Amino acid sequence: MPRHTISPELFKNNRKNLSGLLPAKNMAIFRAAEKMPRNGDQFFPYRQQSDFFYLSGIDYENAFLILFPDCPIEALKEVLFIEPFNAVKATWEGHILSNQEAAEISGIATIRRADQLHTVLRELMHYAEAVYLNTNEYIKFQSEVEDVHHRFAKELKEKYPLHTFLRVAPMLESLRVIKSEEELARIRQACDITKKAFERILGFVQAGKYEYEVQAEID
Repeated sequence: MPRHTISPELFKNNRKNLSGLLPAKNMAIFRAAEKMPRNGDQFFPYRQQSDFFYLSGIDYENAFLILFPDCPIEALKEVLFIEPFNAVKATWEGHILSNQEAAEISGIATIRRADQLHTVLRELMHYAEAVYLNTNEYIKFQSEVEDVHHRFAKELKEKYPLHTFLRVAPMLESLRVIKSEEELARIRQACDITKKAFERILGFVQAGKYEYEVQAEID
């Protein structure tokens, strides 16, 4: 089942649960994953950062999410920033998310362009006492290349050196281990699809078959 068929209520509840854990006058900022270059002007198939998808349902790059439950400006308590429409990019790379689509998928009312992020942040930082950020905290992860989330964290710390920056990962970890009924239903569905795929190729695999043939049968 396509991911865009997921009810926005799932993402709204996820944001509500996280917002309930944020201390007073604290804000959380999330950044989408970036595309990974493969060769020349080609990229690997896009894979969204899991926590960003968990909170928004958005499966596109160049997106940002701000959660600030105590913000005195009602419209800015939840803000989703997405990439503005670009006709050339749409021609070569395919569909670009519209504001209306982003609102319908995420359940977030306030949608802004990604290039407006820092303008909005300058205003919100006046009200925030601390900021929670999300980075890759997997204990075995090692890379000589600094990922986009660490670069984003550095950028914010340089722009706002007098603010306190904290880890949102412990909060998300405590929430994500508890699955909603819809999440459980989709996990069961994924298991069922995987089971059927393996059962299908049992009668297909034989001597002389190549891996790409097996993959084609599964796909």
